[in-house]
Amino acid sequence: MSMSAPTPKRHWRVTPSGGIGAILAQFVGQATDRDRPMLEIIVERWTNRDGSEEFLWSVWADGRRIDMGGPLKDAGAAARAGQRFCRMKLGSAADRITRL
Repeated sequence: MSMSAPTPKRHWRVTPSGGIGAILAQFVGQATDRDRPMLEIIVERWTNRDGSEEFLWSVWADGRRIDMGGPLKDAGAAARAGQRFCRMKLGSAADRITRL
């Protein structure tokens, strides 16, 4: 029995063809800052039946949600987590933070 070469791993590439891929491409250096859509973090407050609160964050660009996370214990922590995602994954800080 002969041994075949291992199957190469696929490396997915963000292409500016449309949808979320196009939006993400604008954040990874394939577009100028002028072409980059506005980046917004939404922090949502959820109140549970027992009276406790949780805060979720989501990152939006051009009306499309890019990512979300949480729950966290306070709005500040949720905003920081959203900013951390923006800087690490998109290479840019959010233009606006909205707390609901």
